[in-house]
Amino acid sequence: MRQLVVLVGLPGSGKTAFQEKKSDWVVVSKDVIRQQVFGCSYEPAFESAVDRIFSATLIETMESTADVVCVDDLNLLRKERRSYVDLGHMTRRETIAIVMPYAPIDDIFQLAQHQLRELEDGAQRIRVSTFPRDRFDAMLRCYEAVQSEEGFSTILREENLPLVSGITKPEAVPRREMRRREEKQNPIPLFAA
Repeated sequence: MRQLVVLVGLPGSGKTAFQEKKSDWVVVSKDVIRQQVFGCSYEPAFESAVDRIFSATLIETMESTADVVCVDDLNLLRKERRSYVDLGHMTRRETIAIVMPYAPIDDIFQLAQHQLRELEDGAQRIRVSTFPRDRFDAMLRCYEAVQSEEGFSTILREENLPLVSGITKPEAVPRREMRRREEKQNPIPLFAA
């Protein structure tokens, strides 16, 4: 059965590292949209456009022939996850939540900071925003634990947090390209002219 995998976790909890190991997954990620389209890690002025591009990309991907579609985003709130469960049901995909490690919080924050430094060092074209501890703590306070009544067919919990010190980025696994259906498709207008 085709699947929709929804990753859930704080920044730095290992969501992206987890999905990068799954070369057969087609991944839709707001972080990738921010970096590739807007050249930044996070900028509030662009978030509305990021959301629209993300939504259009996700819908197109869900209608594709991909066996596994993965949503790589925070997904901290039940109402966010509910829309993915509904979309999975509408497209007849088994919906699976994978919850990343929740603790130790200080290690997760350190890892998030390390990832930002690594991004800044490795991509001169990308403007990297700061990520203060109070913003991280606010996200933590908002987090709503994934519950079985949300409608996921399966809830998996990752136990291992990537090590914070001595992090080396694994070789990227080439992704399977998303293929469009052969029928003629009209592009989705994202921005009004």
